[in-house]
Amino acid sequence: MRPGLKTSLLVSMLLPSPLLADTMACGQALVETGDTEYQVEQKCGKPTAKEMNRWIYDRGSDEFIYELNFEAGQLTHIVSRSRDE
Repeated sequence: MRPGLKTSLLVSMLLPSPLLADTMACGQALVETGDTEYQVEQKCGKPTAKEMNRWIYDRGSDEFIYELNFEAGQLTHIVSRSRDE
């Protein structure tokens, strides 16, 4: 393996990266891909921010930040990010 490639791989493994998730817990409820916007809002409440088809849930300094992506009113992706990113 080339030395430059080794270094690039090592650096990419050490950097924090977003994690794709299939579910997100909201209290006792669970949100999952396929849920509608209505179902998500009923389970989790209003998001911290809404940008087109992307909703952001930021629940405070001890929690991950969640980005929920919707297409045609259905949840298609959940991405969680740590605060260190």
